Amino acid sequence: MAEFEISGPKDNAVFGRNDATSAPPNDGGVHGTGVFGLTFSPGAAGVFGANNGPKGPANQPSVGVQGNGADAGVSGFSDQGTGVRAHSNHANAVEGFGHDPNGNAMLALHLATTASTATDGSPHGCGILAVTTVPGAAGAFGANNGPKGPPNQPSVGVQGNGADAGVSGFSSEGRGVTGTGGTGVEGHGNHTGVFGTGNQIGVDAGGGSIGLQASSPSGVGIFAHCENFQAEEQLGVPGAVSAGKFGVVAYGDTAGINAFSLHGDAVSGLTLDGVAVVGRTQGTSANSIGVFGIAPTGGAALAGKFQGDVDIEGNLSKRGGGFKIDHPLAPGEKHLHHSFVESPERKNVYDGIAVLDEAGRAVVELPAWFEALNSDFRYQLTCIGDFAPVCISRKLSKNRFVIAGGRAGMEVSWQVTGIRADPWALSHPLIIEELKMRSDADIHALIDARPLNASAAGRFAGIRP
Repeated sequence: MAEFEISGPKDNAVFGRNDATSAPPNDGGVHGTGVFGLTFSPGAAGVFGANNGPKGPANQPSVGVQGNGADAGVSGFSDQGTGVRAHSNHANAVEGFGHDPNGNAMLALHLATTASTATDGSPHGCGILAVTTVPGAAGAFGANNGPKGPPNQPSVGVQGNGADAGVSGFSSEGRGVTGTGGTGVEGHGNHTGVFGTGNQIGVDAGGGSIGLQASSPSGVGIFAHCENFQAEEQLGVPGAVSAGKFGVVAYGDTAGINAFSLHGDAVSGLTLDGVAVVGRTQGTSANSIGVFGIAPTGGAALAGKFQGDVDIEGNLSKRGGGFKIDHPLAPGEKHLHHSFVESPERKNVYDGIAVLDEAGRAVVELPAWFEALNSDFRYQLTCIGDFAPVCISRKLSKNRFVIAGGRAGMEVSWQVTGIRADPWALSHPLIIEELKMRSDADIHALIDARPLNASAAGRFAGIRP
């Protein structure tokens, strides 16, 4: 073994030079090198460099191996292992510095054109693979300490570009992707801006102004999928939904999700077999509302609209109501409005035309469920075409009543009303008068509020019952 020892700071212990001016043959061998190192010893290095001196200044660090080249300063190749490996006990194992704004401090290329066939669960085929076992540290960390860039070229800490995903993160126990800052996570894509998947949390983002921002001109800005989410256990919210599978879960003291749109849908839900949008409250006060909609009064805006059947299990309270249909005489030009018939009782109305028999009588048969549904019956009779002293000769019994006192063949218009007496109605009596609660007054004040102007649109999240 040859050893060289030099004590001058401007001299080199070993210097290799190759003055060839043409490229070496591309036959798989190593040619044209200034210094070539080769070993057959397992666990050893073909070339090893170490600097045992003290740590150098920032502009001239103490380096074990340093290279300078038109294409690459240091290049490594391995048929089976690692091309270049770096190890440090106390500092950065690998550092890259670049001064050309059109260049890169570090570039990693993987030129394989087929998908990995490995089945060991580890990542393969990566341009850069970063792994750490330090608790609280990051496998890969990127930072841009320069000033804020223009909108079409922002200063980004980590940026990725891929046919399927620009940046993909996975964690078996924690967060797949975490972002913090003015904008925690921002994604732009022709298909999906941000995609997150995880056993617990797919994407976790927090920021001083925006936690997660994503846009897509033709696809999905944010797509999230969760196999199973235990809200009470994982969020620590007592009484929260204890089971279910949610793509996006949001929790906040004021608003879990705050969405705003200038012209389109602020929140849109779609499902193939389920409920697209669910509103739920765990509270019991009048201020606990599952879904709340607000629209300015005096215009055509609507607080809510349903296209299709609506099923309500519970009471429906309103200030007014009726139907709005195409006008029968001018369906293409007008609407026709009618108001509901209202009462301080849950009253059902039934009517018909009875034709009296030869004795001047008629038996009116009602459905078999009539007396099971109704009570407190009221009657109205009107003769048609002539006058006669008609009356109810026998009140309702066994779902029928009898009209008498007329002439044979006379028509009599009848009307019977009843008050609902089914089990639900009896267990939920109608309260005719009640005192207003403070929260009710606040809600009606919101409904009657003037329309929001453009400057107030950004503060709409503060308007809540």
